[in-house]
Amino acid sequence: MNIKVSRPIQFVRPILIFTWIKVIVFNIPLIAVSFIGLNALSWGNQCYMTCIECLIMSFSSILAMMWETYKREEIILNDENILDTDKLV
Repeated sequence: MNIKVSRPIQFVRPILIFTWIKVIVFNIPLIAVSFIGLNALSWGNQCYMTCIECLIMSFSSILAMMWETYKREEIILNDENILDTDKLV
């Protein structure tokens, strides 16, 4: 979605709020279920491998979201310079 807004930081704030709600509602329970599965299953079981995959993807998603939240102003300003539509005439 490429749009130009006058105040992009205010536009991104609701998106970040809903994304953090998704992390709390989806990723945290998925991590808990994966840890329970790792404790209940043994190595070599397909469900055990799936629990490991879920943990890796969930933690990667949370780390990426934390980085994006922390650097959001830099990312927005960088995207503004790259997507300057006034120069595309």
